[in-house]
Amino acid sequence: MAVPFLARIAVAGPPTARENTMWPLTRLAVAWYDEHRLTTGIDTAAWRAAASECSPQKMLLWYDEQLAAETDERQRRQLRDIRDWVAAGNSPDARWTALCSYDAVLAELPGLLTLFDHGDPRPRTRIAYLTAWFPEAAPTTLPRLLALAEREHEPVVAATALVAVGLVGGPAHAVRVAPYLDSADRLVRWAAATALARIASGSRAGLESALVDRAVAELTAAAAGPAPASCTDYNSGDFHGHIERTLCTLASGTP
Repeated sequence: MAVPFLARIAVAGPPTARENTMWPLTRLAVAWYDEHRLTTGIDTAAWRAAASECSPQKMLLWYDEQLAAETDERQRRQLRDIRDWVAAGNSPDARWTALCSYDAVLAELPGLLTLFDHGDPRPRTRIAYLTAWFPEAAPTTLPRLLALAEREHEPVVAATALVAVGLVGGPAHAVRVAPYLDSADRLVRWAAATALARIASGSRAGLESALVDRAVAELTAAAAGPAPASCTDYNSGDFHGHIERTLCTLASGTP
């Protein structure tokens, strides 16, 4: 697979290639996944459970059963061809194949984390965005995301990191995100509000109502104004569309 090769370029390739390489890595991991579960993050446990039901091992048993019951020779040849392909470790179900791609990127993530300290803000943005879709790596990536947001002077980088904190973090991280509601930069304020709304919608314990109200007020104010000159990559850069989806998720409690 191309993932290890792309990861090596992202870490040690020419400067312009590093940012460009992060895009295909992200797409290989999650581009198919409903705009990456934009406002709720990826439920990897549910994904893995669903994928296990269509693993090559289970699908092979199913095709063996179909072959045993099939009497038409033409149908048997077709089934046998697919059965042999499955026996080689493949699955016709997209959930399984997509998870294999996702896990290939996950395996390279530890080496990619050096990009958090890159001197160019573009690779820092790309790694913050990528880690937003790997909740299983949160114990390692959350401290880096929070540290990046704290020291970052580029609003797009800081905003990308804050939204990522909301997607992979929980109520315990709200106290670290809340101060950014007072940022002088409106994109950073939007990101903090978005992260807090995500934490509030995904947490059974919930957040203090006053903090949620502040986040909603910030998102509402942002929706009434023009989009910032530079936005994050979330929701394909659709600033107002992201706000709408965030508020709808917060109101309904569903993706």
